[in-house]
Amino acid sequence: MSRDASTSGVFGDGEHTFRMGIGELRELQEKTGVSPFAVLARLTAYMPMVDDAPDIIRIGLVGGGMAPIDAVRLTDRYARQRPPAESIPLATAILKAGLLGVPDEKPGKSEGEAAAETPLPTTG
Repeated sequence: MSRDASTSGVFGDGEHTFRMGIGELRELQEKTGVSPFAVLARLTAYMPMVDDAPDIIRIGLVGGGMAPIDAVRLTDRYARQRPPAESIPLATAILKAGLLGVPDEKPGKSEGEAAAETPLPTTG
């Protein structure tokens, strides 16, 4: 099943698209050393590590299509140089979109999945 896993929100200088697809979730897992679900639990309990929220925002910006260097600059300015708690709600929304989906998201099937479900013609 393919899915978008993106959301949008206001961050820093305006509205941006954030995406936490499987590749971005794996990057977060490698960066933090724990499951993205563990990071989500820390965020929702307001007990994250200091870099959890900025890392999620940066990875989400890149996943949403922003150039990595621009995502680093924006995150440094508006997340890392601000009080850490300010970024928790946005980071939580980004990570939830990746892990749990978003209300508007309509999961679809990849071409391979659709082909696998297509019944084969019978002869006879």
